[in-house]
Amino acid sequence: MPSNNRLVPKQTAPDFTVTDIQGKEWSLSDYKGKKVMLSFYRYASCSFCNLRIAELIKVYPELSKDIEFLAFFQSPTEKILSYAGSQKPPFPIFPDPERKVYEIYQVNESSKMKFVFGLTNILKLVNAFSNGFIKGKKDGDLYSIPADFLINVDQTIHTAYYGRDISDHISVSAIQQFTNE
Repeated sequence: MPSNNRLVPKQTAPDFTVTDIQGKEWSLSDYKGKKVMLSFYRYASCSFCNLRIAELIKVYPELSKDIEFLAFFQSPTEKILSYAGSQKPPFPIFPDPERKVYEIYQVNESSKMKFVFGLTNILKLVNAFSNGFIKGKKDGDLYSIPADFLINVDQTIHTAYYGRDISDHISVSAIQQFTNE
């Protein structure tokens, strides 16, 4: 069930300090003066999530001069390394199996209906499978809905995008538009 306390534009982005899958510590405050996209995914073997990571890897060379990408999974490091991390993304991925950062960003929606609706996105599902992203054993909330946050250089939220279903993320064109502002 979605929280009524979702984050909104112009609100200060909550700071956090986390360790990525390579063992390096990061804080959001380290990025003050830079635009940032925080992405919250389901679990590491999620086909849709792996497809999205591949999509971001593809646009990274074009966008990385204007924005930093930070990705969170509700999976432990070893699972991330076996799935999304095996794609060798050029941006940090953070394990958050206790969902601590998910909670401070109010990424807590879990919906069976939105799970079913996401599965009806046949084109995305076929694309994920054809790229080798066959769902493995789940190690997180099956019904969890993803979210993305675009954060301004002053660390206020520009866009808080809470997914409509299990396959939904903010569009690449919206990210590009944000980087051009």
